[in-house]
Amino acid sequence: MQKIENKLNLIKKESDLQKLCCLFLEILKNQNKIIDYFAVPNGMKTGARNNYAYINSLKQQGFKSGVSDLVIIFKSHVLFVELKIGRNKASQLQIDFINRISKSLVCDGVIINDYDIFCLEIQNILDAEDEVK
Repeated sequence: MQKIENKLNLIKKESDLQKLCCLFLEILKNQNKIIDYFAVPNGMKTGARNNYAYINSLKQQGFKSGVSDLVIIFKSHVLFVELKIGRNKASQLQIDFINRISKSLVCDGVIINDYDIFCLEIQNILDAEDEVK
């Protein structure tokens, strides 16, 4: 975990936080503690915001604004994570998405702005799954 601890002071952008979270998730996956995880590509941030045809094509392919940054698949749970850093706040679309998926019996969503809180949230789910065994 030294590798991760050394990176904590380098978090300046959401992408930095996401990279660090993915490093942690990869460790958990290699330990068979989670089934898998993935980042949700957000095509709306590709620099082509003013290209109507491109944005329309992405929407037709299923890209949606407000979808969470990470999806983590546990044995009996799926967690959608929206990452924020600094003063950034979740948009209303992001909040609405989290609220919608939280109605599922197996999905939950969280908005996280801190690496330690991210790790704690993951550990809480792992602990709950261990109790069910």
